[in-house]
Amino acid sequence: ELMDLEFVQFHPTVLYHPENKSFLISEAVRGEGALLRNKYGKRFMPEYHELCELAPRDVVSRAIFQEMKKTDSTNVYLDITFKDREYLEHRFPNIFKTCLSYGIDISKDYIPVAPAEHYCMGGIKTDVFGRTKIKGFYACGEAACNGIHGANRLASNSMLEGLVFGRKIGDEVTKILRENKGRRSTFKVSYKTGRVRKNLDIGRIRADIQKTMTEKVGIIRNREGLLEAKRKIDYYIGLLSDMKNETMEEFEIQNMALLSKLVIESALEREESRGAHYRSDFDKRDDINWKRHIIKSLEVNNA
Repeated sequence: ELMDLEFVQFHPTVLYHPENKSFLISEAVRGEGALLRNKYGKRFMPEYHELCELAPRDVVSRAIFQEMKKTDSTNVYLDITFKDREYLEHRFPNIFKTCLSYGIDISKDYIPVAPAEHYCMGGIKTDVFGRTKIKGFYACGEAACNGIHGANRLASNSMLEGLVFGRKIGDEVTKILRENKGRRSTFKVSYKTGRVRKNLDIGRIRADIQKTMTEKVGIIRNREGLLEAKRKIDYYIGLLSDMKNETMEEFEIQNMALLSKLVIESALEREESRGAHYRSDFDKRDDINWKRHIIKSLEVNNA
């Protein structure tokens, strides 16, 4: 069982640099007073929320996304140039050093940033001991979901989650092993036979799925876009359905398509906006009808 798949969190400020690897520009930079500016140099957050740059992640991400769309740009800018170089080198050593290696001196230059997918609140449904519906199978961390993050995880809580529930699972499994010492597992996995080798461009399919999910199932969603994404993903699931799983790449692309489908279905089903899930056609929170979880399961026979 998978739960809360529609809640996908975007980090508002990831370095945007087409020629270099992206990385997170910590929210602590905004905490130090950094301002968000559009491509014209205009500060825009006061137009979107009373807390301006210190608004919650989902609010800032949506504001940046809308500003980029409004100004037809690929990114916005984070401005902390009012702090001196020595202070920034000491306060943000890694950010300062990495940006400088990209030719950006953050004491003088604006930092180009854009939102990027960061964390999934949803995952494998577990109880508070990390147990899943499958006996003997445990999950914790970002792969798991027991509801503790709600619809919008707070910064750094995932590390605490891993520590707490990792320990709980360890204690639980140790106890079970002691009680069942000497017993052998009879668990068996069988695979579909008769699959065929297909000459598919998996790299192209992966890129198209990523593009579709970003554009139609990203920061701002609506029914029309979600249905368009569903049609595209259903096509790929059909195309990949009888492909041989002989490589990691083949396993991953099938799992990617299936998980994308389940995220889309959950986002379509939740006709409200809550936390990281924002529907422009249902832009209000609805506690009467939607203060509940959406759980997806897949019955697989001989797979």
